[in-house]
This record gives sequence, structure tokens and C-alpha cells, in this order.
Amino acid sequence: MLRSYLVRRPLAASRVYRRFSSRQQQCRFSSEASSSTSTSSSKAVPPVKPPLSSGKAGKLWKVAKFLGFGLASLTLATAGYMYVDEGRWRGARFLGEMVNLSIDYGINAPQTSCDNEELNEEDQRKLSELHKKWAKKTIVLIFDLKGYFLKLAQTLCGAGYLPREYEEEFEVLLDQVPARPFSEIQSIVNTELGCELDQVFSEFSQTPIGAAAIGQVHLATLRTTGKQVVVKVQYPDVEKYFRMDFMIFKGVCKILVPEFDSNKFFQIMEEGFQDEFNYIKEATYLRNAAESVTPHFKNKIYIPLPLDEKHPDTPAERDTLCK
Repeated sequence: MLRSYLVRRPLAASRVYRRFSSRQQQCRFSSEASSSTSTSSSKAVPPVKPPLSSGKAGKLWKVAKFLGFGLASLTLATAGYMYVDEGRWRGARFLGEMVNLSIDYGINAPQTSCDNEELNEEDQRKLSELHKKWAKKTIVLIFDLKGYFLKLAQTLCGAGYLPREYEEEFEVLLDQVPARPFSEIQSIVNTELGCELDQVFSEFSQTPIGAAAIGQVHLATLRTTGKQVVVKVQYPDVEKYFRMDFMIFKGVCKILVPEFDSNKFFQIMEEGFQDEFNYIKEATYLRNAAESVTPHFKNKIYIPLPLDEKHPDTPAERDTLCK
């Protein structure tokens, strides 16, 4: 049933498209008619009316194009993640929703007869309602999938690339990202330390002071010295899912905007991943900053030191904080 629908719909759209002229042809016809009228004062030239069904034809053609994009994208997701069930599910979920979004915009987004023509007030209202509808659907999808999709939405929010309705809906991603349950965090910390959390910390706040796309931060107190520290915890498998999601997004971009040379752009983003997921390297940067900057400013600024092998609170006789 679905297969026959997907085959017939593009064919129907292409027949309609061949039958009627495009929006650009309408603009050209109107322009030619206007110029003929202005240059001939003795003979009136009747305006050329655009075909009545061209708007419908254009929308059907867009539907066919987006359906083709959907099929290609789903094929890409299936082929790329056959070895991981979770990857297939995430890819199918994201791409399926993007296909629905594309079809809805292709059919219901108001169109102008010429590319440089602005929408009237009623069409602007309809487009705004469409943006609001899909902004709400998209934010639910982002919170569901998390991973790179959450990071990407955070990056785009406030950058001026999204319509106002999306910007308003995505604002919650900047400082209200839902945290993971403490039971999950406790399990991660126990595994990384190699012992129970309460052997190292006399206090460990169950409520994080901040949460982001790849991890969250908790306040704690060292049992040995009573010093308050900040514990940054990375979610399990987050790097794997980030890379899966990134490959999906990369594939979608190549399909949607094939004319855009995105190789360099994606290369820079991938290189950024190397540092973002490496907390050891981040700790090294923090120590370098503290040792390079603090001596010049004395007590005017404070840069916290990582609890590494150089820290005075790290036991010298063992390479772990566990007793």
C-alpha cells in the first residue's frame, strides 16, 4: 500500500508539472505583458493570465521531491546503521519526522507568485502557525533523542538561522536541559572510580547544578580533606550516539543542499568532537590555563585546578581516590 502510494504520487506530480508552467514562468509572462503594454500606446495588449492550476502543480511537485528525499534518506539511514539497532531506530525516527515536516511545508506553506514577492498578512499568519506547530513537534523529538540533535539545536538557537517561532521554542535548550536520574549518575561514578561513591565523597548532591547534551555537573565534598569539588559526569555511550546522529545529519544535508560543499564544514565539527568528549584533555587545558594566567593576576581571578595526579589532594601512594 505504502509502496504503491509513493510510486504513484511522484508520477502524478510530474504529469501535472509538465502540463503547467512554473512560478518563474508566471512572473516572466506577467513581465512580458507589462513591457508590451508600456511600449505600445496605439494597441492595447491583454495581460497574459497564468495557468489556474499552476499553484497546485507546484505544490504537488514539491511533495514528489520531498517524498523522493524521504526515500533516499531512509535508505541512507538503514544502510549506514545496519550493525546497531539503536542507530537504526534513531535514524528512522529523525528522518521520518523530517519527511513529515517537509511534506507539510511543501503542501501548506503559503507561496508567492514570484521569488522576490513578500507574503501578505494572512499568508504570514498561516506560515507562523505552521512554524509554531513544527517547532513544538521538533522540540519533543529533540528531548526524546537527545545526543547530537540536542547539541545542534542548542548551537542554532540564537544564531539567527531559525524562524522566530523556532527560536522561542528552543530557548529552553540553553539552560533547561532535563537531567538524567541520579541512580544513573551514581552508577557511572562508581564504575569510573572503581569503588562506591561514598568512599570518596562525604557529600554528593543528587540534584545537578547544570545539565547539557553530553553530561551534567554535581557538587560534592571530598571525604579526605573536606574540600568542595565539582564532578562533571559524561553520559554513557553519548559519543557513540553523537557520531551516529552526526552521520545522519551529514547525509541529510548532502541530500537537501547537494550544491553546498560541506566537507570542510563537517571536518571542523568532527575535530571539535575529539576535544569535547575527552575530559582528560579538558582537565589538561584547565591546568594549563591556571598555571599560565593565575601568577599574573594574583588574587584577582581564580581558576580551579583539576583533581589530577599533580593536585595536592590526590593521594601520592596510589593512583585512585578510593581507599
